[in-house]
Formats: sequence, structure tokens, C-alpha cells
Amino acid sequence: MKRSNGMDIIGVERVIMPENINGDSIVEFKDQYDVIKIYFRFILDDENQKSRMNIVGKEDHVDLTFVNFAKATAQATQAPVKIGESDDKHSLFLMAVVWKVGTVKVVEIQLMVER
Repeated sequence: MKRSNGMDIIGVERVIMPENINGDSIVEFKDQYDVIKIYFRFILDDENQKSRMNIVGKEDHVDLTFVNFAKATAQATQAPVKIGESDDKHSLFLMAVVWKVGTVKVVEIQLMVER
């Protein structure tokens, strides 16, 4: 088992997609206890041009939104973000990073559990 920040790493997933893809993409993490779905999307906000990342834990999945990424070279969480609890009441955390290579976006997501 890999560890980071004093937590067990459940998994790391990387998704590579063309720049012009819209809509949701889904990443699933599975360990011996849980299946965690992460829905991520890219949106533009014309009113607030700042590039940012929003992470919201829901009951059955996590929403990860990259806002105004088209203008940014990279975005990342600065620390693990708590997204909820596992069925056995252990805290779940997420870290994410996204960057561009030419016209391709690369998203890397790491899921961790505090046991």
C-alpha cells in the first residue's frame, strides 16, 4: 500500500482527452470496501474569468469542476480535500491536477483514505 500525507492511497487515475471535449467524464476508484465515482467537467464562467477548481462531495459521487481552464497552464489542489467518509467511517480525501499539452488536457486524480 502506498502512503502520502499519513494516508493510504486508494488509487491514482489519469485521463487524457482532446481540448474540445465537453460534458462529464467519470473515474471510478475501487478498494476492498468502497467504489468511489468522481465526475469531472470543464466549464467556462464569463462573469468570473479566474481559473479555479471546485470539489463537492455528494452522497454517491464527487463532482470535480475545472472552471476557465482553457486559459490556464495548470491547476492543482494545494492539499488533500476531504470529500466524505467510507462505509466504515474513515475519512476520504482527494487531490487533483490538470495540465495541457498542446491541445490535449491531462487530468490526474489521487484518492486517499485516513485509516
